[in-house]
Amino acid sequence: TTIVCDRLGKGRHSGDVGSALLTFVGQRVRDLRKAKGISQEKLAERANLHRNYIGSVERGERDVGVTAVSKIVKALGLSLGDFFGPYRR
Repeated sequence: TTIVCDRLGKGRHSGDVGSALLTFVGQRVRDLRKAKGISQEKLAERANLHRNYIGSVERGERDVGVTAVSKIVKALGLSLGDFFGPYRR
């Protein structure tokens, strides 16, 4: 995995499978959140995460870990299988 760091030290993947997965996760979180009529702030509260973190996940800026994904998915009322079901590499 190639990681490009900006001046704040946040990693951004460039053009690899990890990048595609981060894009998928971010877009999936945003789509499901909006479909459920939940704000980023409300989702963050339910997941016990900061609202800025949710926003950065949705934009694909975070190399989000398994624990955080699990918290977000649970807060959306889904299983991990249902969340990742549409993912195609």
